[in-house]
Amino acid sequence: MMMMMMMMMKEGTCNYDDEMTSRFNAESYSGILLELVEGNLGKTSTSYPQGEVLRIKRHNIIRSMIANALRSKNLDVHEEVHCIADGGSNRRIDIIAINRNKQTAKIIDPTIRFEISATQPSEVNEEKKKIYEPTIQYLSAKYNIEKITVTGLFFGARGTIPKAFVNWREKYKLKRDLQDAIVTSIIKFSVAIFRQHL
Repeated sequence: MMMMMMMMMKEGTCNYDDEMTSRFNAESYSGILLELVEGNLGKTSTSYPQGEVLRIKRHNIIRSMIANALRSKNLDVHEEVHCIADGGSNRRIDIIAINRNKQTAKIIDPTIRFEISATQPSEVNEEKKKIYEPTIQYLSAKYNIEKITVTGLFFGARGTIPKAFVNWREKYKLKRDLQDAIVTSIIKFSVAIFRQHL
């Protein structure tokens, strides 16, 4: 197992299964990533409050990367938007990207979690729809938009990029550089979180 992981890291790509792939900067991180792959990151990123600041910063950087990429497509993009759900509760969406020409918008919620299964991307997408679809009526009125949809984007804490994100990126004609930058940032912050607890 260890030898196989080292070989995959040396090549720069680690295929977990048919649904998810991950890219590593093997030269910089291979030693520490061996520990991450064995599951220690799952413990350090969720069990220690010291890692919370880094976890939030990691999320915010990834959110802004995606938002800026969408802005480059001439969409009206807003981040960290307060809104009210149908039941009256307060919510805060990560990104809303508005196409003024088509009078449509997309709520986008990127989520970084420790990888546990190939079904996580679809599970996260459904979870985010349940959370944010009740805010559509409020946001439609706020931005004068006819149609709003919700997409939850899952990223693995070890740098895993699901095919669902690749398909989403290609659909919106976003550059591959975005994907590579996301992977690099996630790994850097995950390693920083892990190092706090060595």
